[in-house]
Amino acid sequence: MSFNHLSLEERKIIERALHENWSLYKIAKKLGRHRSTIGRELKRAGIEVENEDGKRVLRYRAKLAEQEAQKRKLSSHI
Repeated sequence: MSFNHLSLEERKIIERALHENWSLYKIAKKLGRHRSTIGRELKRAGIEVENEDGKRVLRYRAKLAEQEAQKRKLSSHI
């Protein structure tokens, strides 16, 4: 079985899509990925914050997520 890691471009699409309130299903379909792949990515790299209305919202930054993924990749090869 082969695995394809998310690219920075895919992470940028996730970031924009979340900003536009897309569902995980819609993001996954756009990227040709399973929705669980998107869910795992958001669980690893998403940050829950409180917005001005006091609601908890998920924030995701593609570049930060890419940096964290690179760190995980390097540490797994030690």
